[in-house]
Amino acid sequence: MYKKRELITKTLYCELVKIISETNGINLHDTLELLSHSESIKENPPLEKALNEFIKLLGSFQINEVDIETLLVHPVSDSLFLFFENFPLQYHEEHIHLTGSLAADFIYPRLKKLLKSKNKSIFEKKIVEVYGKDALPIESVEDVDDLIRLKDGEQFSRYLEILYLAKLILRSKKDHEDAA
Repeated sequence: MYKKRELITKTLYCELVKIISETNGINLHDTLELLSHSESIKENPPLEKALNEFIKLLGSFQINEVDIETLLVHPVSDSLFLFFENFPLQYHEEHIHLTGSLAADFIYPRLKKLLKSKNKSIFEKKIVEVYGKDALPIESVEDVDDLIRLKDGEQFSRYLEILYLAKLILRSKKDHEDAA
């Protein structure tokens, strides 16, 4: 039982690191929501169960139905403690606030170069994976604008996914300087 809990804790920790580093530390509720949409969580029933249980317990705590000790002994709390023990994390060049502020007319010419490069098929495959098969071809600023805009009814987790085009073009320090 202890090994299973330790594995859940370490796996959740790794996923938390990804989410928090990609979002630059949003609130706990949104972090947990994004974590619940992670493929590695969805593909692992014990992780999914633990996370959903913690989210419910947290909600119950907020309305005084559960005490803090119940939260603190949960594997998700162990993962959060592990995260804070290892804080600060090493800086990553990718920065979600910058990617979310880039306009289609900035992204398109840079993306066009990638889509004409020798690695075109790699980029196209990932674009289809994130945006769907109808995302290609990308032939204009308007096409990019359509892909990077959140549609009615889409949630925060989708917003982070649609930033992928901006993330593709921010490949060097110079790219970041140009974007800033």
